[in-house]
Amino acid sequence: MPIVMNRRWVLDRYPEGIPPLDTWRLEEADVPKPGIGQILLKAKWLSVDPYMRGRMSPARSYTRGVAPGEVMTGGGAGEVVESNHPEWKPGDIAESIQFGWQE
Repeated sequence: MPIVMNRRWVLDRYPEGIPPLDTWRLEEADVPKPGIGQILLKAKWLSVDPYMRGRMSPARSYTRGVAPGEVMTGGGAGEVVESNHPEWKPGDIAESIQFGWQE
């Protein structure tokens, strides 16, 4: 069954102190088709790590943070559901540090 919509957690605002649940909002977006040499994954696992707190700030850091309105950054692993890459087939499991909090 093809994935029709991508559910994703987007940073709604920069938190002060411990981030409350309304720091993020759940959105739906169209799922892009994979291009040549690309694969499409359905998330199985998303990471939640201490470094993410620093990414939810407008302060300068060693790397660019997440701005309000952007998908929360993070690693993840998922199942290949569509492939335009000769070495990946549907059902394979892949991981990426650029997965983001999204399906």
